[in-house]
Amino acid sequence: MKHFLECFLPTLFIVCFLQVGCTKDQTETFDCLVEINGVFELTEITTPAEFIGGQDALFESIAKEISYPPEARENGIEGTVILQYEVTSIGTVENIVILEDIGEGCGEEARRTLEVITEGVSFHPAELNRVPVKVRKELPIKFILN
Repeated sequence: MKHFLECFLPTLFIVCFLQVGCTKDQTETFDCLVEINGVFELTEITTPAEFIGGQDALFESIAKEISYPPEARENGIEGTVILQYEVTSIGTVENIVILEDIGEGCGEEARRTLEVITEGVSFHPAELNRVPVKVRKELPIKFILN
């Protein structure tokens, strides 16, 4: 059973933490960092930004594209990289920033992966009062050696 959990642990971490920056409350709304007059403010919305195809498609896209950096593998580097990005009001991704890095190329690989899988319109935008808005999100990506 331990081997099964280790194999799927990266996916579980992505699932658990995907909506960082948007949290669901008990009234079926989400608290998200929404850009209002050029400043990101925690705001209640009813429609969060969602990857086209849903979370499963996002996970599959990450899994297909990402590679463990050779330097990190050789040096036994494991841990979580946290990316911050913005989903625009038309559904494009911009301003991808590495918030937390574990080194040896893992942060850059995570950023590169997100850039590749989100090229063009890749999200249904978030909406505030039925108007598309720009939101800021975070995505942790866990690197684990087998």
